[in-house]
Order: sequence, then structure tokens, then C-alpha cells
Amino acid sequence: MVRKYQKYRLENALRLAKSEWKPTIVPILPYTKQPAIAWGELPHQDEAALRAYVYEHDYDFALRVDTARNHELNRRLVVFDIDDAEAYNLYGFERFPSPTVQTSRGYHVYFYASKNMPLGAVDKGESFQGIEVFTGKRLMQLAGNRHESGHIYEWAPGLAWDDVPVAPLP
Repeated sequence: MVRKYQKYRLENALRLAKSEWKPTIVPILPYTKQPAIAWGELPHQDEAALRAYVYEHDYDFALRVDTARNHELNRRLVVFDIDDAEAYNLYGFERFPSPTVQTSRGYHVYFYASKNMPLGAVDKGESFQGIEVFTGKRLMQLAGNRHESGHIYEWAPGLAWDDVPVAPLP
């Protein structure tokens, strides 16, 4: 029996793995943020391996932020982890349509920056009014994942990876 959201999880992982950004997709234990493999180990990214992670192990997936690069355009991903839906509206993120995942409390919004833009000091895991900015060795939950509360991460309406291009860092 296929569990609810397995197909959705797999489709999202495949879509991202095949995208121009070529991120590392990491299998994670369900209902957690813990990798199912050793941190330094590179998971298999082919379709057969991703299918096995879902249908044989029932793993969720995360995108490893520091590996997501568009080398042709000299860009890298920057993810805003907004833990408060009010902060999303307060800071006007809706004015910058970019792929956005709805989390249990807020959003993960994907932007890009020039690969040469100095952002190292930004990614310290510190929160500013409910917003964290990630550029380094961080794992971000993908749409279709299960939160420990039972919430399912989903693309915000009209803001799925294939719906809108990744916008420049505002």
C-alpha cells in the first residue's frame, strides 16, 4: 500500500534533483530533521535511489543548502526560514514571488545570490524576529515531508518550484 504523500515527496525530490540548481537531496528520518545517512556521506541522487528512500524506507527528504548552485549563472541558493506567518506578511515577502514551502509555523522561501556575494556571516542559525537566513551546511525540509506535529510541508499556492523561478535576493 502506498502511503499518503509518498508520491508527492518523491516527485518533489526528483524535480529538485533534476533542476538547474543540482542540490544534494538528503534522505531524512520521518517526522524529524535528522539525516538518515552520515553527514559527510553523499546520498545517491538517481531516480532509483530516491524511489528506494521513499518506498522501501519511507524517508522524507531535505535539500542541503550549500550544495545548491547554478554554475552557469554563478548563483547559489539562500533560504529564508520564516517561523512566523505574520513576519512573512510584515516584511513583504509576497512582493518577491519565489519558490516557497509552507511549514508547520511559517515558510521556507528560496532566493538566489551571486556565488561571490559574501554571505558567510549571515548563516549563524540566529533568528531575527522569527526569520533565519541559511546559506551554508543546512538541511531544509522539502514539500511532502512530515513534521513531528503531523503537519505536511506543502508548496505555497502558486509558488512551487515549477510555478515560479527562483527570485534574486531582495
